[in-house]
Amino acid sequence: MNKLDKPTLKLLEKKFLNIQKNIEENLLNLNAKDSTSIKENWKRKEGGGGKSISISGDVIEKAAANFSTISGNNLPTSSSGSNNKSTIKKSKFHAIGVSVISHPSNPFFSNKPYECQDIHGA
Repeated sequence: MNKLDKPTLKLLEKKFLNIQKNIEENLLNLNAKDSTSIKENWKRKEGGGGKSISISGDVIEKAAANFSTISGNNLPTSSSGSNNKSTIKKSKFHAIGVSVISHPSNPFFSNKPYECQDIHGA
């Protein structure tokens, strides 16, 4: 298994936190007024933690941008297509990521092309 040294791991975490911040700022900017952002830090007892950001407003009714950096001594069986559970149980892991969920106020849009012409010939 490739191992990341602590400075590289911290650099990756910082980059993913910057991605999360950029997503938050852009989602907030989509709202014309009354944007709110609620941040919550959390810890995972097996190792690691993260930061969840909930966003709401008039255009983006509800959204979340979630950062996590977690580790453990036993790789979850769901993370592998392998049925060899003895290999999975012995695998240490570290996972870092950002996930985004967004629910706009009006989730429907037309993807049909329209062309407007002056019907009076002007």
